Amino acid sequence: MVRNSWVTKGNYIEAGFIDAADFEEIKKQGDEAIKRWINSQLDGTSVTVVLIGAETYSRRWVR
Repeated sequence: MVRNSWVTKGNYIEAGFIDAADFEEIKKQGDEAIKRWINSQLDGTSVTVVLIGAETYSRRWVR
């Protein structure tokens, strides 16, 4: 259901998804760039949903 949620928005960018290749570009800029990007994605939101999988807790940017 989450994978297809972009369908109602017209494209995945409007739905708030980021392409893996785009995130790779952010990662190349270093840890501070990643922190800024995460904070910018949360700015102005009133609700944040985290999809949790078997390895989510062990991910660096989740911790």
